[in-house]
Amino acid sequence: MTVISSPVFTSADADRLLQLADQLLEDWEENEGKEDPDCVERREEWDGIRPLLAAAPQLLEACKTLAEDCRMALSGEWDKGDEGFQASLELLESVIRHATGGATSPQLMKTITVKVEGGLVQDVGGVPRGYELRVEDYDGDDTSHPAWDADKECFVTIYDGGARG
Repeated sequence: MTVISSPVFTSADADRLLQLADQLLEDWEENEGKEDPDCVERREEWDGIRPLLAAAPQLLEACKTLAEDCRMALSGEWDKGDEGFQASLELLESVIRHATGGATSPQLMKTITVKVEGGLVQDVGGVPRGYELRVEDYDGDDTSHPAWDADKECFVTIYDGGARG
């Protein structure tokens, strides 16, 4: 068993942990099948976060470099001129692209899936932890239903992110 002995988390450490997680998911998919809803959801989450985890060591180094550049600029020690700021910006943009799998901000949006059958919401998936999805249904008028919102004059159902295991 390999133990991380260095107090610094290295690219090799990240690679080892990523490979373990990859193998875990591959085994789960092989044993439970790719149709298992929990397995599919974990795979989507893993595929979304994996590039960020893989880039963690590079992100840390870029943050350290930028922190030092900022310290130097604030203290008046900066002697790198505009070219130095440009180099710092390019370094950050490079590791951000690496951490996001090349995605830009609009591409980082996650998919929230709402399954509707017979005009009724059956299931909601992909709501990120810390967020909620609010469904406002104006197709009914049963004011006695617990989901009825008198102010909005519709049915309101809220799905919390991360609420499902």
